[in-house]
Amino acid sequence: MKITKLDAARRQMDAAIGLYFNEGDEIAVHTLVGAAHILIIDLSKAAQLQSVIDRHIKPEMRWKFEGVIRKPQNFLKHAEDDPNETFDFNPHNTGLMLFIDIEMFKELTGSATDAMRAFHMYASATWGRAAFEAVPQDALEDPTGIAARMTKREFFDFCLSLIARSRTAGRG
Repeated sequence: MKITKLDAARRQMDAAIGLYFNEGDEIAVHTLVGAAHILIIDLSKAAQLQSVIDRHIKPEMRWKFEGVIRKPQNFLKHAEDDPNETFDFNPHNTGLMLFIDIEMFKELTGSATDAMRAFHMYASATWGRAAFEAVPQDALEDPTGIAARMTKREFFDFCLSLIARSRTAGRG
């Protein structure tokens, strides 16, 4: 099977999103997101696109920010120098990195998968609309209230059904 780097990143993100919404292992989710992140960063550079990180983080803080969001990933993939080290893992960092990666994927391709769209709707509904102005504000009447009444899996299924209905109606 031949795949492109972009296909690999898309598949890693979609698999991570599926695990995320099914309450899968948070370390596995982060590992997939971290792998996709490196591909997306490299592909953005190759396409000479300024990443969402570059646009919103001060240049002098760019690599410090990248170091912070990559710290869990680096802990999870290296043990040569620190085999007995422990790490205080915060799963919110995974969501932030995934949100960034989806934005960069959309810039590279001009599109997003349904799973990526559902993740953005969930992030918008649960992390606050003000933080994610790029998410259409009219996507749902009140996503915050809807998300509060559902499990992550139920919200994911709900978003996918909305996306499918929109596509069927000729709006997607």
